[in-house]
Amino acid sequence: MVLTRSAAKKIALGQVTEDTPVEHAPGNCAPPAKKRRRKDTATSKKQRGGKPLPLAGEACRLNLDVLFLIAAAYIHPIDLLNLARTCKSLRQLLMDRSSAFVWKAARRQVNGLPDCPADLTEHEYANLVFYARCYGCDQYTKTVLWEMRRRYCPDCRIKRFCALSSCHEVVPRNNVLAREHITIEGETTIWVDKEQMESFMHQYTHSSDEKQFLKDKREQHGMISMHARLCEKWRRDKTSERKVDLNGEHDNSILERLKQLGYESEVASFRPQRVQLSCKSVFGKSRPHRDKD
Repeated sequence: MVLTRSAAKKIALGQVTEDTPVEHAPGNCAPPAKKRRRKDTATSKKQRGGKPLPLAGEACRLNLDVLFLIAAAYIHPIDLLNLARTCKSLRQLLMDRSSAFVWKAARRQVNGLPDCPADLTEHEYANLVFYARCYGCDQYTKTVLWEMRRRYCPDCRIKRFCALSSCHEVVPRNNVLAREHITIEGETTIWVDKEQMESFMHQYTHSSDEKQFLKDKREQHGMISMHARLCEKWRRDKTSERKVDLNGEHDNSILERLKQLGYESEVASFRPQRVQLSCKSVFGKSRPHRDKD
C-alpha cells in the first residue's frame, strides 16, 4: 500500500494518529516524481559566451614588451587586427593608447607604406589600409578612398555621397573637405561624404571666428590630401611589383614544364628570352600557369 505525498508528510511531522484517516494513492502506482530544478539559462549562456578561447586567454596574459617583440619580428598589421577581434580583453589591450608602439612595429614591416597620419590612430590606419571591408555594410571592398579615409561599396557610395556642386557655397569655394572624382550611377563628377560635410557645416556655423576656422580646415585638408597621394602611389607600386612577380612565376613555370616534356635542349639553345618573345600570347601573364595553356 502506497501513501500519498501529503499523508507521508503528516506522518513525518507527527500530525497523524491512529484514528486519523490516511489518504492512500490509488492502485499500486508510485509516488509522483520530484520536479527538476530549472536552470538559469540566461546565466549559463552568458557564462558560455563570455568564456574566452584558451589561446586568446594566453595571449591576454602576455606582457606588452613580449607582444612588441613578436610584432616587430613576425606580425603583419592584418594579424593584429584579427587578433584584436578574438576577445574583449585583447581588444581592450590592443586598442589602448599604450599599445600604439605594437601597431607601429607591425606597420614598419610593410615596405614603403607611408607613416600613420595625424588624423588617424595606428589601428584606424591599419584598418583602412589592410581590412578590405565596406565601412557602411561590411561587404568586401577593394578600393580605398584615401582622402576620405573610407572604404565604400558601390551601393553605399550612392547613399553616403553627394555632389560637391550641391553643397553650401562655402564648401566648393574653400578647399576644406575630402573629395573624390569618381563615377556613381553613370555620373562622373566630384563627390564628398555627406556625414563629413554635415559635420563641417555644423562646426562652421557654430565657430566664433569663421576665417580662422576655414584657414585651419584648409591646412588640415592639405596635409590629408598630400598623405592620400603618397598612399595611392604606394598602392600602385605594390600592384606593379605583384604583377611582375606573378609574370615571373608564370614564365618560369612554362619553361620548367617544357623541360619536363623533353625540350630542355631546345630551351637552352634558343635561350629563354627568345622563347618568351616568340610566344608572347603564352608568356607574360599575371596568373599561374595551367595545364590547358
